[in-house]
Amino acid sequence: MGELNVRVLCFNMACMRRVAVSFLGVRSLIVLTLLLMCVFTSCDKMEDVDGDKELDSLYVPAFDLSGVDSVLLKPGLRILAIGNSYTVDFTRMLSKVVNSVCDDKPDIAFYSLIRGNGSFYDWYNISRGYDTSSYDCRKVLDNLGLSVQTGSCSGSDNSLLRAVLSEEWDVVVIQQRSLWATEYGMWFGEEQPGYLRDWLSVVRSYQPKAVIAFPIIHSYYSKYKDNVELSSSDRHANIVRSVSALFAEKPVFQIVIPYGTAVELLRETSYNNEYDLTRDGTHLGYGLPCYAAACCVYETLLSRRVGKSVSGTSFSYTCPSWERTSAYPCIDIDEVSARVAQDCAVSACAPYMLR
Repeated sequence: MGELNVRVLCFNMACMRRVAVSFLGVRSLIVLTLLLMCVFTSCDKMEDVDGDKELDSLYVPAFDLSGVDSVLLKPGLRILAIGNSYTVDFTRMLSKVVNSVCDDKPDIAFYSLIRGNGSFYDWYNISRGYDTSSYDCRKVLDNLGLSVQTGSCSGSDNSLLRAVLSEEWDVVVIQQRSLWATEYGMWFGEEQPGYLRDWLSVVRSYQPKAVIAFPIIHSYYSKYKDNVELSSSDRHANIVRSVSALFAEKPVFQIVIPYGTAVELLRETSYNNEYDLTRDGTHLGYGLPCYAAACCVYETLLSRRVGKSVSGTSFSYTCPSWERTSAYPCIDIDEVSARVAQDCAVSACAPYMLR
């Protein structure tokens, strides 16, 4: 496992054991425990996990993904992510991850619609021509040669949104604004944190057959002004609770992308820094944190169709000069740190890959 902190291995082993007991039964627990013992026997020593750590809070209950395999494995997979600047964070390095894993270009297209600080409410208002902020469509990865319209548009002009939504998409990822990511009880109301039901109705009117996915986003830096929990880990646990409630109550959502958990696990390693791996208190730091997030997206949506896990992939990255201008540090990636990020991503995804 290279430099991956032993505490993180124990941390995930305990999480997966508890998920297995609650949702898969004793027989699956035995099988899973044996598999985990095989994986982790290379560690000479396992330290006890801090008993004060609420391990269960880091995972949405496991569920069966077999119903969406036919979509994720279909020829010419098309994915659209609709969200805010955090969508940029978790897709920023996705093409590099795919290129590092795949010998040949996989038949995948991935686009994103971005509105800064965008919430369900904001996207719903864009669909009605009521929003005044600009939004844009970006190509993340396209090996299919699609003619998807890209560029920027004002919120009062919903033609770009309508054009992109009118394309055929197999998976649509939607997300909540980070400020309200912990406030599940408000997501279905009629104030700004709400309007999820209305926004879903718009998405479904264009994409009645698409699989709907939802990310577990990363949490703020512990000392960030909007972090009311005053702890990145406590806020992350509250984000997970919101997503857990969503999946328990709204079966329309079929895939969870736990990239925020991958980042939280990375924060448990020696690669964490005084800013909790952010570049401004809220967005992911350039380099290693964005790489871990992209690895998680790949592992969730693409690994089965490609037939390769991101784990063990050779990867390195030196942050360019423009990524070094922030007062917060970026983190270059070498072979060792890449393996740590990969392990964090795979561990974060593991509970959702169980059959």
